[in-house]
Amino acid sequence: MTSFLQATSWPALAALAAGAFILYHIATAISTWRRLASIPAPSWTAHISNLWVAAVTYSGRQYSVHRDLHRKYGPLVRVGPNSVVTNDPNVIRRITGVKEGWHRDSYYKAGKFNPYHDNLFSRLSPKEHTWAKSRTIAAYSGRETPDLEIGVNELVETLLERIENGYANHVDSLPTLPLMNLGKISNYFTIDVITRLAFGEAFGYLSEEKDHFNFLAGLHDLWPQMSSCADLPILRKILFSPTFLALLGPKPTDKMGFGALMKPANDHVAKRFAHDAKAKQDMLGSMIKHGLNQIECETEGLFMIIAGTESTAAAIRSAIIHTISSPRVYSKLKQEITTAVREGQVSDAITFQEAKALPYLQAVIYESVRMRPPLIGFFPKVVPPEGETILG
Repeated sequence: MTSFLQATSWPALAALAAGAFILYHIATAISTWRRLASIPAPSWTAHISNLWVAAVTYSGRQYSVHRDLHRKYGPLVRVGPNSVVTNDPNVIRRITGVKEGWHRDSYYKAGKFNPYHDNLFSRLSPKEHTWAKSRTIAAYSGRETPDLEIGVNELVETLLERIENGYANHVDSLPTLPLMNLGKISNYFTIDVITRLAFGEAFGYLSEEKDHFNFLAGLHDLWPQMSSCADLPILRKILFSPTFLALLGPKPTDKMGFGALMKPANDHVAKRFAHDAKAKQDMLGSMIKHGLNQIECETEGLFMIIAGTESTAAAIRSAIIHTISSPRVYSKLKQEITTAVREGQVSDAITFQEAKALPYLQAVIYESVRMRPPLIGFFPKVVPPEGETILG
């Protein structure tokens, strides 16, 4: 071996190493391709890498791209070396069943923003996830937040006041009132609703029409990159690792962005754990009641804000845009609401139960979510070790 190294130049050794590296990856790519070769894919790149799916995620058009894929290829489509997507409801119910043996993929780690502590979303262990879910489900479902509708109505009234005073045209108004930015106002509304329900106090985005700490702008700028990285296992492992998050992740000492919002959220949590604190019936109070400690409450609080703000606002925008762009639907919805008000079927403000009793309103809500899902990640599950036969 020594004589071989002495007789071989370093450039030749480098070329040999590079060739071996390339051959290894070619062999790996062929092996990966063959494993799921029978399942159709939209591109040859999807057979050997995750770049195709990451590019689609970055485009923000997953909902339409994957809808068209299933129309073209059927209920199973390969979108990565080890990734298959389905639109079959029975398969989805099967793989998401608690007792079916399918575990959460490391994809869920992309929802972790605290370097040392997981939230409900980012817990991969079935045992840990079940533990966390049992202690947060009452809060997320609203079972233990009796003033949930009161809190939402407060923010609805604030929203109507902002529209009335700042954007609605009156006879005596100036001829040129500013146009309302639905994207911004919907985000201001949802983040204040979430913080009001979670911490008992809105953070003031809507009332001031201000993006405090530039959080929402940062969220919109980073979301495409974060979502794409979540689809790339190597990048995901690096960017959402404890080391990376500890060094470069958001911190309460930040002046802008995600980290800056952590401080007021953590301050609200700290007040609840003070020795003279009184129990409150909001989401945070429910989590404390069910045994979450201060760090766990801080972790869940941050995740609620980051995950819930944009997804809820997207659902609102989808419902409004799809409705007003369809005159027939818009007219029929207004007719149902007008009739309900005239006949005293709804209160001021309308309650959740009253809204559920309006069939066309419910149809519009569900159809708008179907047309443009507010959550468009994969949320993948890992096949059990013994394997699984799907639609075979």
